[in-house]
Amino acid sequence: MTRDPESTRRLLGALRRRSLLIHFWRGALPAVIAVGLIGLLGWAGYKTFSELNLSGRQGGAIRMVNPEFHGRNKTGQPYVVTAQSAVRDTEHPERLALTEPRLLMQTITRGDVHGASRSGLYDENSDILNLWGGVTMVDALGYHFASPTARVDTKKSTAEGHDGTQDYGPLGRAIGDSYFIDDKSGHTVLTGHVLTHLVPHAVRH
Repeated sequence: MTRDPESTRRLLGALRRRSLLIHFWRGALPAVIAVGLIGLLGWAGYKTFSELNLSGRQGGAIRMVNPEFHGRNKTGQPYVVTAQSAVRDTEHPERLALTEPRLLMQTITRGDVHGASRSGLYDENSDILNLWGGVTMVDALGYHFASPTARVDTKKSTAEGHDGTQDYGPLGRAIGDSYFIDDKSGHTVLTGHVLTHLVPHAVRH
């Protein structure tokens, strides 16, 4: 069967265009698939990161039950901070909000010092323990310190508060506006409206 020249030309043009299209898709299709996969993976990663970030901002903080934090002061005496529970700050992970914190700190001049309160904040970088809500401190010499707040530097074995204090022990009782307890000197310094009631002939330890 013979074709006229015009039909033959059109057929050859169609075959040539089809061949070029097939050749194009053979090269382009893998690239299109790769781009699609990269886009899909990127979108999945973005969604996952967004959800994790959002959950962290909406209360996805790390919560610990009955945690313990151990360390030593500058003279090598050990201390341990425990709590009923702790929540790590999402923006400042070195800070932990404590519920019912407890402190056991070995000191040179006072022996074992026990501290307790209803709430607290412990900074793992600075080793500072802030306590508030019915703070009590008791040392091995028989002295008791009660105050609304306390700032304990576990590295220096010091404690201080500026919201009032009531102290009692073998030598008597004392109240004041502020207090500072220093293990290095072995002294307790009270300032502001200080009143004392000393026990005559108290036995010194």
